[in-house]
Amino acid sequence: MTSTQDRAGENRSLARVSRAAGTDPGRTGASSPYPPQGELARTPSPVTRAAPGRAAARGRGGAQAPAGAPDGVLAGSTGRTITIALPSGMELLNANDRDGHWARRKRVTAALREGAGWLARTGRVPALQRAHILAVYEPPDRRRRDPANLYPSFKACIDGLVDAGVLPDDDAAHLDGPDMRIGDVCRGGRLILCLTEVAAASETRDGAA
Repeated sequence: MTSTQDRAGENRSLARVSRAAGTDPGRTGASSPYPPQGELARTPSPVTRAAPGRAAARGRGGAQAPAGAPDGVLAGSTGRTITIALPSGMELLNANDRDGHWARRKRVTAALREGAGWLARTGRVPALQRAHILAVYEPPDRRRRDPANLYPSFKACIDGLVDAGVLPDDDAAHLDGPDMRIGDVCRGGRLILCLTEVAAASETRDGAA
């Protein structure tokens, strides 16, 4: 009974994320952010892991590491790096949005939060005590943009990672960042989170002492 209820809950979350992206979870093809089970084996995972020295691995669809991804290993890094690519075309929150109606913000925040959490859980992202997050927005065109304006969107995604148990909290003791960047052009636009495990704050202080 419990597993049936869990699957039903996951399906409801998937439906909400898919509606926010303007897609149908039952359809296959590039327009579907999460293909049905039969397609998963043939579709590159939106959650990938990189070896030390490769700060961002391929994203969904075999995309290369996002522009702005750091080379080598961050100071204090333990070497584990995970890249989570949200589906393209999702509605985002912008600090400069003129349409600041609370209902829209609540809906978009929930979709981003549930989407990031769903990807982390289904991708079996391990629990990290502390991580640096490189938050990359791949825009749909080459117009000039300020990545910091997308902080509300990145914040919602990070909250989803906390919900999924990837991080204990998003405070300074457990999170370094988000370091927000603009990446390469991607049709529809999408968000990518590159997590690199770093030493816990207490370990860093002990080492400095």
